[in-house]
Amino acid sequence: MTNVQHPSTDDAGPGTRRPPRRATLALPQTETVPVPAINTVVLTWLSTALGGAEKSVPELAEALALQGVRVRLVWWRATPDAAEAPAPAGVEVQEVSSWDGYRSVVNTIAANRRGTVVISSHRTCAADVILAGATPVVAVLRGIAHRERILRVLDPGTGRIEPIHPGQMQAHLLAQAAWVGISDASAFSAKCLPGVTEATTIYNGVALPDTPPERTAKVPGRLRVAVVARTVPWKRLDDLVYAASDPTIADRVKVTVYGQPGSAQDSLDKLVTATRAPVTFHGYTTDLAAHLTDSDILVSPSPEEGFGRCVIDAAGARIPAIVPDEGAGPEVVLDGQTGIVYPYAQRGSLAKALAWAADADPGVLDAMGDAALARAKGWFNPARCAAQFLDLAHAATGLRGAR
Repeated sequence: MTNVQHPSTDDAGPGTRRPPRRATLALPQTETVPVPAINTVVLTWLSTALGGAEKSVPELAEALALQGVRVRLVWWRATPDAAEAPAPAGVEVQEVSSWDGYRSVVNTIAANRRGTVVISSHRTCAADVILAGATPVVAVLRGIAHRERILRVLDPGTGRIEPIHPGQMQAHLLAQAAWVGISDASAFSAKCLPGVTEATTIYNGVALPDTPPERTAKVPGRLRVAVVARTVPWKRLDDLVYAASDPTIADRVKVTVYGQPGSAQDSLDKLVTATRAPVTFHGYTTDLAAHLTDSDILVSPSPEEGFGRCVIDAAGARIPAIVPDEGAGPEVVLDGQTGIVYPYAQRGSLAKALAWAADADPGVLDAMGDAALARAKGWFNPARCAAQFLDLAHAATGLRGAR
């Protein structure tokens, strides 16, 4: 299978890609002032579930602390089902549970502070720009945005977390941040956010074990598939259920889904029953690495994946991945080397990819897993990620007072 390269266009949306570049901060120009050294980074995160960002944000915080700056993490646990505040080494963490608490903490530790930069997200960018005052804000789009996709965003006027389309976001506030995407596809799609004309790519850094866990051997002709995803519609787990139920592979494939139950869980349960697909929903696990040892390959079927952290987690266990040729899939998987990239728009292509993996010699998948691990450690690592964020944060400090 070949990796489909997506040409750059002016229309942001899922599947679009462009080469990574340094951010062009689209802010008003002011008279030159001395650029202060960065001594403090304030990270903010609004958690609504047990997702990949709930791991990536604290990993970034810890990696930034190792770069010699003070790191303060403001963690808003918005619902009982959301992740509790983590405890990354060397990081000062403050957990809040309400808009009043969030507003008070961010304003106290971040507003108008020389040498401080706020690393925000698309969820809280508008509020953080207001609360930070003259302190620069770097906003991270942790996913892919397009005009029809619903985003959960904090309304700074009401303090409520609202499900809205990107076009409903406040352009004059978003324009005052330096924007980052967690992949080329994510960064390019940021242009559909009002007020955002440019973004830079900074891939997530994923902390991996020093030594890969021992895996059980693949049985020739059979395939154990791991999926790490919440059961929400945009993850397109229905595509995988249909693929696994294909009569050419249904009796040779076993699929296990690890992830928090979401809004699509009931419909997926019914679909599995109706198709008799060999799919089991395990639920969320805090010990993913141990479960991956009983897998031969990982599948991440969403065409709207902004990064696909699970692909790198799997690589840490020497497990290759199958991903679609849309979203960030072709960026985190090298087709034929660290996994398989299948043509998403082609009917039956996921089932064919599963059949290939089932029939593949175990040594072939092992070699892909080794390559995936080497690439993950060399490129998708927390130290590189933190260094790039500090580089961008330093550039943003030169725009103090632009607001």
